[in-house]
Amino acid sequence: MNEQACKERFYQLIHPSHPNEWEVEDLLGRLAGLPADRQEVLLDQVSPIWPVSHSLCLAFLEQGVRRIAVPDLLLADWVRALLQRYERDGLRGARTLLDDGGVKFLASREQSSAVTLEQIAPWLSLFVAGLAGEAMELTAGQTAATDTVTLRLPPEIDCAGDGTANTVLYKMVAAVHVGFVRQGTYRLVPGNNDLAAVRMRFDVTPPSGSRPSLAAYFALFPEPQLAADLFFIDECRRAMQWIESRLPGLARQWRSVFPELRQQLAVEPTSIGTAVSRLALAVLHDPFEPDRRGDPSGAAANPWPALLECYRQVADHGGAYRRPLILEMLGHHDFSGAAEQLETRRALVREAFVRQLGRLLADHHQQASEGNGGTADQVEATQIMLVEEGEQGQTTCRLVLHIDNENCQLPDELQALAAEILQDRGRIPAAYIAAAVGVAGGGVSSGHHDDADAAGPSPGPAPGARLVDEWDFRRNGYRKNWCAVYEKELPLVQSNFVAATLQNYHGVLLRLRRQFEMMRVDECFVGRQREGDELDLDAAVEARADRRASTAASDRLFIRLQRNERDLASLFLVDLSNSTRGWVGTVIKEALVVLCEAMAAAGDRYGIYGFSGMRRSRCELFPIKRLDEPYGEAVTRRIGSIAPREYTRLGPAIRRGAELLGTSDARTRLLVTLTDGKPEDYDDYKGEYAVEDTRKALLEARGSGLHAFGVTIDRQARDYLPRIFGSDHYLLIDQVQQLPLRMVDLYRHLTS
Repeated sequence: MNEQACKERFYQLIHPSHPNEWEVEDLLGRLAGLPADRQEVLLDQVSPIWPVSHSLCLAFLEQGVRRIAVPDLLLADWVRALLQRYERDGLRGARTLLDDGGVKFLASREQSSAVTLEQIAPWLSLFVAGLAGEAMELTAGQTAATDTVTLRLPPEIDCAGDGTANTVLYKMVAAVHVGFVRQGTYRLVPGNNDLAAVRMRFDVTPPSGSRPSLAAYFALFPEPQLAADLFFIDECRRAMQWIESRLPGLARQWRSVFPELRQQLAVEPTSIGTAVSRLALAVLHDPFEPDRRGDPSGAAANPWPALLECYRQVADHGGAYRRPLILEMLGHHDFSGAAEQLETRRALVREAFVRQLGRLLADHHQQASEGNGGTADQVEATQIMLVEEGEQGQTTCRLVLHIDNENCQLPDELQALAAEILQDRGRIPAAYIAAAVGVAGGGVSSGHHDDADAAGPSPGPAPGARLVDEWDFRRNGYRKNWCAVYEKELPLVQSNFVAATLQNYHGVLLRLRRQFEMMRVDECFVGRQREGDELDLDAAVEARADRRASTAASDRLFIRLQRNERDLASLFLVDLSNSTRGWVGTVIKEALVVLCEAMAAAGDRYGIYGFSGMRRSRCELFPIKRLDEPYGEAVTRRIGSIAPREYTRLGPAIRRGAELLGTSDARTRLLVTLTDGKPEDYDDYKGEYAVEDTRKALLEARGSGLHAFGVTIDRQARDYLPRIFGSDHYLLIDQVQQLPLRMVDLYRHLTS
């Protein structure tokens, strides 16, 4: 590439930032003198470095033009090490690792066989997602643990002198914790008889009002940590048997590397710790024997009597208990975090099950009415049964709905929800079916599809609905009061998500806060003015000197107070459709946390609303932060409770969002839509119809004086985004991991 091509490529990579040309002109000129392949290698690293530190990025390119000792294959690892050093020690610390061209970095790699989570995270996240059946967020933690949604792993493993063995250990630890989730470890609850046995053995009385749980069960033991660790060891054995049945290759790798790992794990000095360590080593040595308690693919039948006896035998060794090194390597159970996530998941599954079963019952009632001349009695909850179809013992049994002496097949999505409830609770609670009957009686469904040419809104919107129009490009007109929009509150759940995000982005947030604080300056003194409140002494001295030198003196001799009023309000609409499930949804939540922290520093008014829904009769808005609401604990708890829901009907969300933002008296009002895909709903709201309605909603917003902009992480979006938002009013983010920083940079660019 010549110098001009280098400039164009560089500015494309850092868009929407635009540094002064004098800062980069000389550097890019020298970069143009390198071979083309070397130019590409260096420019490929601009995207990860620039959002973190502009100065570090320019210093990296400067060093790359001079000399880099790191081979191209390891360049990405070196850049990650630079960014880690920057977040820990700032720019000066990162420069110590940069200025030698990577010599120290290469030396440290040669001396250590350690494997870091950052090195293997790209492929390990795919491995975990495949094993878990859905995406799980990977984060670094002191020890391995999971709350069933996020998997925390040690930032580095160096238990063996061989990098391959350490990598196998990483895979096995991750697989074991996924196994806990798949095997139902966190759903196990001791029965009353098991609790009574522990109380009788140790003569303890549980706190009044305490609910049965794993944490409450272990608290009854004299050494709760010891009891929890013995349970952890047994669950590790069961999880590894599950791994053997699904990943025999990983089991073979484990057998080959475990002898080396065992040599590195010192036996604990205390007697009781030694007993636990030996028990764990014995389990890990050959954990793949068949489970004596039953099928390893299912939940443990009744581990509590064996656990109580094992505790007695181990505790007889005496001495204080200290957790052995081998268990620190394997991790621990996160009972409290898992309980929070399971409760949140349970509520979402219940809501979805009731809603979908209600629609199915409503459709059944409508068909029965049509078959009986327009009348049919409403079905009662006692007339409905969910029964298994298939021979007993089959693993592929399906649930069918038995109603009015007829069997009705459940749709696949409803079948999956029912299966999850059965796994969790062992049955479908009667309250769920009664709630679905109530939903059906409310008329939430009138068929499988909305008729595209029907006139009028969906029948009987529930109280609290706000009716909005929808644009039909085929008739070149609006469908009046066509969509019902509901505002629904998100649950205020206790979660460590926001705290973990703030920790992960600590270094970046410090820089962003400083930058955004500078944006909130409302007034400043401007010198050398023709009119003003005070005399500018510097200008007066220069004018006096000019007169003494017989030259023309300036008449700009005053200081004036200039007010820079930053009067703006912003509303962010966030897609909560089902396609944001997994790590995409996690990154979106992280982006909201970073955005809130930055905007709190700027002092701007802003609101955040999630949107989802199904069909025109139920378009939902979820206030995460209202325009007049301060950023505080309630907002962070709502962000932590964000979860994927249903479909993406963009038009009603934009119209309602524009209406909310229109109530602000700010001089500048910005409406930003964040989505991961094309507008689409369960009914006929898809394709060109959905695109044109969304485009019309944005034109309406701009016509009312709002500035509308779109952000998407859909790689196919180039086909439709220009039509919806306009050629200069959207941002396409190819790498989802960049979303938090790109969102903040975009806001700063739009409001500067």
